[in-house]
Amino acid sequence: MSQFQRINPRVDFAFKIIFEQHTDLLMGLINAMVSEKDQVQQIEVRNPYNASQRMGDKVSILDIKAQSVTGVWYTIEMQVNNDFEYQKRSLYYWAKVYTDQIKAGISYDALEKVISIHLLNYTLEPNSTEYHNIYRIRNDKTNQPFTDLLE
Repeated sequence: MSQFQRINPRVDFAFKIIFEQHTDLLMGLINAMVSEKDQVQQIEVRNPYNASQRMGDKVSILDIKAQSVTGVWYTIEMQVNNDFEYQKRSLYYWAKVYTDQIKAGISYDALEKVISIHLLNYTLEPNSTEYHNIYRIRNDKTNQPFTDLLE
């Protein structure tokens, strides 16, 4: 048995090493999760630190942050333990990647889609039997999406 067979890929450092060093596996994971239009052919792993802009801002560290050649951002999180604030945390992570795309003087047109993939070792919605869920912002009355930049 090799030493790698004993490493649990759900452990943060192992998860990061696997997908940062093997972008073909990362692209396979992303492509298994996203729609046909968001499939990736080439991807670049980016710095996973969402730095604070001002003193006192919260710093967040993603498991994987990557950008496709088409500009779409992907954040991938492996969560083993049930964090009761996970919905808030996942939105915070998404928002940091989305807002960090532009600085003062840059047009909002430069903002690209951010798709967050969260692999949970528990059920987020206890009454659901679904293992793959997609969340978006929608109009309650018309069910029309507000934007396709969040998934």
